[in-house]
Amino acid sequence: MNKFDVKVRINVLNQLRLLRNSTFKDKLTFLDEIIQNAQRAKAKNVFIEYESYNDIMIIENDGQILKNPQVLFSMSDSGWDDDVKNTENPFGVGFFSVITVSDYVEIFTGNIRVVFDVAKMLTTNNTDILVEETEKHYDGFKLILHNFKIEDTYYTDIEERVTLLGKYIHELDIYFNGTKKEKKNLTEGDGSPFEMSINEGKLFKGWMAFQSGWSTEGLNIFYKGRLVTKFNSLPYLKGDLHITDKALNLKQPDRKDIIHDNKYFDFVDMIKMYAEMLSEESLLKGKQKDVDEYASVLSRYSNKEEIKKKMKFTVFKGNSSNDITYLRGMALTMKNVEKDEIKSLREYEVYLREEESKEESSSEFRVEENVSYTAPRAKGVIHHEATSYSEENSHYKEAYTERPAINEEEMEESVGEMIIEEEQPTFWMRFSELERYEQHFNIIKHYGLKLIIARNKLEEELLGMMIDLNVLHIKELKENIKIEATISNQALTVKEKRAVMLLDMVSRMNGFEENVFLVGDLMVLKTTTIEILNQKYEQIEEEVVAMYSKSQNKVLVDRTIIDNSMLEESLDTDITLADYKFVLANLPVLIHQLKMLNCKDKNNLLERTIKALAIA
Repeated sequence: MNKFDVKVRINVLNQLRLLRNSTFKDKLTFLDEIIQNAQRAKAKNVFIEYESYNDIMIIENDGQILKNPQVLFSMSDSGWDDDVKNTENPFGVGFFSVITVSDYVEIFTGNIRVVFDVAKMLTTNNTDILVEETEKHYDGFKLILHNFKIEDTYYTDIEERVTLLGKYIHELDIYFNGTKKEKKNLTEGDGSPFEMSINEGKLFKGWMAFQSGWSTEGLNIFYKGRLVTKFNSLPYLKGDLHITDKALNLKQPDRKDIIHDNKYFDFVDMIKMYAEMLSEESLLKGKQKDVDEYASVLSRYSNKEEIKKKMKFTVFKGNSSNDITYLRGMALTMKNVEKDEIKSLREYEVYLREEESKEESSSEFRVEENVSYTAPRAKGVIHHEATSYSEENSHYKEAYTERPAINEEEMEESVGEMIIEEEQPTFWMRFSELERYEQHFNIIKHYGLKLIIARNKLEEELLGMMIDLNVLHIKELKENIKIEATISNQALTVKEKRAVMLLDMVSRMNGFEENVFLVGDLMVLKTTTIEILNQKYEQIEEEVVAMYSKSQNKVLVDRTIIDNSMLEESLDTDITLADYKFVLANLPVLIHQLKMLNCKDKNNLLERTIKALAIA
């Protein structure tokens, strides 16, 4: 059997072509890599000069002298010191990124000059590198990129990348064409309403903020001051996070992607934890205007089971006349404004103050004349009475109203209160449900209950989860009303018997074969039960004079309407004017109850009865 000496072989020239054409995803990667080498060489300054008119870029640093040029041209062997290898694991192809922008590279370091003529190498198939000694000593590292060209990339793109590197790499200063690039505090945000600084020790640090909608900003992941990628796994988040090797593993050679291993999933969990912390802080301490705007984002990242115990809500109390007046004022206003003109408590407050700031002579805002329940007057409106300083009124000053400008940015609703579990339920509703449940305000007032109006979608979610704290939607606040009518003492006087004759006539006019009215002492008992409150309330309705009784299938009539009438004390069958007056005076009430019986054409009972009386 033949023996073969098999080894892995690499075609160096083909590998160069591959590096030049496809290895690096980012056309400006060479800047990242060269500056990273300066960091590893413990440089303090990097100077970049770009002569676009000569197609030359010169990059210098004041770091350590390169003792062995071979390390620059050894693929997959970085040649760095052990301390660098242990902390960064350099891959060893970063320097070759320069061949993507230049085909003739010069290097000066110490007393040597290195020439990397890529174009000649690929043409002649000769992989030798020219290295020669120089009389002049160069303290540091100087790189000259001749024939510098990048397709579809402009001067401003290059300067922007250098600016970005200068901003985030704090170990050294970076100059571009003589101008030093400014640094940025790595944990300083961009002024977003909801943002936080992060310093997770040896893993990462930076800042993070919420976005109110979808955006391309995202979370920027930096490694050694260089932008690696955008972290888009968690929507509505933006910011800058500067990671170390301990936080994430990055794909080689250009480290422009994250490896989805256990480190990655641990990292995602930590970002979620910070987002939850930011959400809680935003909800508890943020301005209401911003909370309303970011409600959907805060909902996504908040721990609702925890936050519901700490949140403060806008609570209206039934035992406060001011609160009830305010609620009724809101309901009245909502009936008289265009749909969607006011969609939240905060918008209602702004609307109120704008209306109160108009001149009193304006007639643009009239909810209802002389209504007793109106929204509270806006704060800050000052009425000045007319004044005069002499009997002749020579210094007369007319009355006027001082109305401050409305600053929506400073608008804040009244401080709410936390909800604790109580024996009596607390009820809540959406702002959009004001008109629908307006009648429930009477129940709130009568029983001295608490009512919360949710200020945004997140509060609606939280309140819907607070059944364990005895917080219920207002639809659960139901009154079950039962009305029972009984009649007693049916012994009749002559006058009452005459009334019964007339009522019998009305019965037969509407198709009944017998008198469906009973006269006596009527008692109507109204029983109101609210099961959710375990409350039962009974009241005698003294003003009711006629009521249908289902058990007797009759209309029960209280004798007071007869005793107070002008009916004669006679059983004569001739109908008198007083008889007509009695029937007509009580006919609407009687017919209304008569409709409860099984009779034909209920809608025309009153009209038909009046016509029948006319010909009687």
